[in-house]
Amino acid sequence: MSPLDGAGANGPEREVILEMSRITKRFGSTQVLTEVDFALRKGEIHALMGENGAGKSTLMKIAAGLIDDFRGEIAVDGHPIQLNSPRAATGAGIAMIHQELSLVPELAVDENIFLGQEKRGGLFLVDRRRQIEATRAVLAPLDFQARIDQPVSRLKS
Repeated sequence: MSPLDGAGANGPEREVILEMSRITKRFGSTQVLTEVDFALRKGEIHALMGENGAGKSTLMKIAAGLIDDFRGEIAVDGHPIQLNSPRAATGAGIAMIHQELSLVPELAVDENIFLGQEKRGGLFLVDRRRQIEATRAVLAPLDFQARIDQPVSRLKS
């Protein structure tokens, strides 16, 4: 039985929700990842640690659909999946929060939060009212006091 299969020394394990198997990636002549296995079980938190250039970011970018030219397999909830775009990864419940947060100063708080995932009221129209309500729900635990319909460039630190 492999460590990814289920029962461990402390009893039954939680279900594997993300499994990356034999992930291999090369950038030109530089081998970045070689047959890497990674599994995430429901309720777990992981810290990927290593030196610069060890492949941590590359592995996470593959999981987030930002890099699609790699070898290996990915399964979500036990089902093989092609994560060939960030939209595909988001649809599978995978999102990556980047270390360097970049905001668009001209856009409002709610527009930055939902950038690329806008709350649509029609095929092309953004439902700003629904998006602002969703933003309020996201920010409620943070006691955010500024107006969320104003550009982030107007926020004071």
